[in-house]
Amino acid sequence: MIYNGTPSNNTCSSSYGIDDQSAFNTTTLPEGVGYMYETGNLTGNTTSSTIKTAIDTWYTNNMLNYTYYLEDTPYCNDRSTNTAYTTSGEIRFNRYSVSSPILTCANQRDRFTVSNTVGNQALTYPVGLITADELYLAGITGTSTDTNNYLYTTKQYWTMTPKVFKLSSEKYENRLWKANDSTPIFNEAKSDSKKYVRPVVTLNNKVILDSGSGTLADPYIVVAPEVVPLTVTYNANGGMGLMNPTPISKGKGFILPANAFTRNDYHFLGWSTSENGSVEYADGATVSFNDSTTLYAVWERIVIDFDYTGTPQSFTTVNDGIYRLEVWGAQGGSYDSTYVGGYGAYATGVISVKAETTLYVVVGGAGVGNELGYTGTTLGGYNGGGNGNVINTDVFSGSGGGASHIALVNGELKTLESYKDYNGILITAAGGSGAYGYNVNSNNWWSGVSGGGITGGYNNNASQAGTQTSGYAFGAGGDQAGGDITNTNHAGGGGGWYGGFADYADNESGGLGGGSSNISNYYLASYGGVTKHMAGYNVTESDATNTYTITAYSHSETPLENIAKEGNGHVRITYLGTQ
Repeated sequence: MIYNGTPSNNTCSSSYGIDDQSAFNTTTLPEGVGYMYETGNLTGNTTSSTIKTAIDTWYTNNMLNYTYYLEDTPYCNDRSTNTAYTTSGEIRFNRYSVSSPILTCANQRDRFTVSNTVGNQALTYPVGLITADELYLAGITGTSTDTNNYLYTTKQYWTMTPKVFKLSSEKYENRLWKANDSTPIFNEAKSDSKKYVRPVVTLNNKVILDSGSGTLADPYIVVAPEVVPLTVTYNANGGMGLMNPTPISKGKGFILPANAFTRNDYHFLGWSTSENGSVEYADGATVSFNDSTTLYAVWERIVIDFDYTGTPQSFTTVNDGIYRLEVWGAQGGSYDSTYVGGYGAYATGVISVKAETTLYVVVGGAGVGNELGYTGTTLGGYNGGGNGNVINTDVFSGSGGGASHIALVNGELKTLESYKDYNGILITAAGGSGAYGYNVNSNNWWSGVSGGGITGGYNNNASQAGTQTSGYAFGAGGDQAGGDITNTNHAGGGGGWYGGFADYADNESGGLGGGSSNISNYYLASYGGVTKHMAGYNVTESDATNTYTITAYSHSETPLENIAKEGNGHVRITYLGTQ
């Protein structure tokens, strides 16, 4: 059926179709003769033409609820070339001449359908245009002057049939067949010129012919049983963009349109029938429904940053995937900008996990210092930073910075020792020790030592640093010196896989220690350009796979790759894709 306007009193008057005129396509390249086109590909179907966009808008506004009654029949946009007629400067298409009209369409790519596999399945809605051959068979020809023909109107309107591409005077020019507004009533027009648009649909067998003889004065009246039309609507679910609903038939398969939604810092995974559900349908999958359905976009965050909160946090994966883990330990307590706490270490690696896996994240807190004149304890940073202690009023004792870690079990690092040999702790970055000093007018001031990789930093004795197998304690920095927490001035050790020891910095046989980091988990790997490793500021290096440690030559409050951390720790999880 060709659109003839809105009837008045059940009488059809001759109409020119959609109110607004439209170019067939604004591009004048040869591929512009396509109902859909692709730049550089004469028969591609990636972009809607100008006229298809106009027709789809008309359909959405007027026909969407009637889709159930329409057949998904092919609409022919024959772009095959007729080599017998091709001449220099022209591309003549197969229907350059329609004096011998046909009702077949040679190539599947030119048969426009929604889901019918006879065609190209490129349409959103089951609607197209009339062909030049159909006009010719109805009596509208290049010599016809019959203005009483039922397809004649007083306006020019487009067909779907390409005629020729011309290169003349250095200008590109596409021409398609059109119905004319004067005699002869069949002619051609340039694709970028504006003509009227008469959409064509095909009724299916669900409708009933109620009355009428099919003339302008007595048109057919078609009725249909009361059937609720079905549609699939698309919810961006936190994303942005627009996707038109898809009209469907009950139980009939169709191809999901490509996702057009976007969401900053997220990767689209697929579709779910519930807002918080996991992926049920992949992008472009063939599906069927028995009722109208809303599909929700399922997103996976690409980069998730965790700041210090003083409590455990968590992240649950939505889909199977590969993730990069990055952790920064926390800095020890500082006296001022000159005598600073030891910096937090950095560690990274890649892990592959299944959907709905929960990763527990604990971000280390920075150590603190005391005002001169204070006596008592300076509390260590969250997640294992050692306490400092002051018994003399001219002493400064910074506490240690806490470690940051990611694990498959919940809790602070010091509570997870039983999991360390069973791959329950995925990755750890150590904290630094506190700064230490006394007698403000003297030179008796020292910065803290930094968290390290294979071992922590130290200032006098390497045995004061945490290692891969020993230290003050698993998951905790030292908070006492010489076994006496209440009667000795000391700065706190840095937290870590094993924490560093506490001491006063000028103890030549002891001294301060930073914590160690850890990347030895069996499931933590190097992948996709990421080498699992650790980094610390002025610490011991290692080139062994499970203790690979490099020197961080700089430090920053901003979490940066291979840069030691000032202030609180940080954790970052980056989605790298599916397995």
